[in-house]
Amino acid sequence: CTGCGYAANLEAAKCPPAPGPRPPAPEAAKALERVKTPGAHTVEQVSTFLKVTPAQLIKTLVYETDGEPIAVLVRGDHDVNEAKLARVARATKLQLAGASTIARLTGAPIGFTGPVNLRGARLIADHAAMAVVNAVTGANEADTHLCGVNPNRDFTPQVIGDVRLVTAQDPCPACGKPLELITAIEIGHVFKLGTKYSQALGATVQAAYGAVTPMVMGCYGIGVNRILASAIEQSHDDAGIIWPAGIAPFDIIVSVLDAEAEEPQKAGERAAELLSREGWSVLFDDRPQSAGSKLKDADLIGVPVRVVVGKRWASQQTLEVSRRGRPEREDVVLEQLSSAIRKLLAPSPTS
Repeated sequence: CTGCGYAANLEAAKCPPAPGPRPPAPEAAKALERVKTPGAHTVEQVSTFLKVTPAQLIKTLVYETDGEPIAVLVRGDHDVNEAKLARVARATKLQLAGASTIARLTGAPIGFTGPVNLRGARLIADHAAMAVVNAVTGANEADTHLCGVNPNRDFTPQVIGDVRLVTAQDPCPACGKPLELITAIEIGHVFKLGTKYSQALGATVQAAYGAVTPMVMGCYGIGVNRILASAIEQSHDDAGIIWPAGIAPFDIIVSVLDAEAEEPQKAGERAAELLSREGWSVLFDDRPQSAGSKLKDADLIGVPVRVVVGKRWASQQTLEVSRRGRPEREDVVLEQLSSAIRKLLAPSPTS
């Protein structure tokens, strides 16, 4: 939510009943009209053919659940939330019905199912579908739809509830302000298990009023791999990973560009030893490879700080220090190396 901070994944996000239009007055309700819609069976095809918006349609989806067919009604621009539907229908198994089941219930092929005079299936309707006035639905007849369908006049569901996926057009269920849909990854969760397992295990506690009652159980989990994946998704560039300092596999990488030369090699070893003694974890790269490949590998791995022993060591006795993901480079002498790195790793005022 852009206002109060309410957040949920799509499976759990609530869609409260919209204020929407009330049931139409008798003079506003149109008569049912059967319309031929040859070849039009999707929401897009039907709305285009009849020149109405998808929100004017009521989709009827048939599911098979625990040996019982159910017909679920949602608005044409909405999608069924199967997790919510399973809870509302009190179903342990849920799957879309096949063509044979739909033909048996409706006498029509897939794409033309509707709630009017539908027999043999329990009707479950979403709140938003019940607010549509003069809707378009399938007619339970091939290549045919009904116009002027009104809930409670032309069909009456057995259950009305929240059975759809939330959209960016829905208000926040907590404060009513606009919602924003973003792509996310679940890195941790908490489940309330209730008393199902404590009853089976005989895990009880004496309540304040003296009665012995089953414990209310919960569980939680956090995904270490998912934390790493999330960090990389949020912090990288075309060259590779940019590790946040708090979870980086190493604090510093020391790259000796000419590892076959004795002086740069010794300088790199002294720098790595100095930094290790100060408590930093150091990755020392003295491989006999080209300078370019070492620098590219350092960017790819994404260690927060890079110390380069390069040409300037021979001419100026300085090391190049930089922070991964930043363009700035600083030349420092060995004695100032630690203080320069502390500055680079210090949290910025905006972090």
